[in-house]
Amino acid sequence: MYKVFIYDKPVFIHKKQENSRSYEQLKSASDVDEILRLLEREDVVGVEVTNKNPLQEWNSFKKNFKIILAA
Repeated sequence: MYKVFIYDKPVFIHKKQENSRSYEQLKSASDVDEILRLLEREDVVGVEVTNKNPLQEWNSFKKNFKIILAA
């Protein structure tokens, strides 16, 4: 599982879909603009991307950002 925070909201990328209804559900992390639009909304708590190959989705997703490690 991969987890990152954008706008202080979590984005999860993993294989198994959780039964959490509080997160927006997506099948691919390739549409970063859609993920950012969702996270900007006040009523969205976070985004969950479920895919058979989470490593590939994670690599595709992180190419669009500058990684900043937190303490």
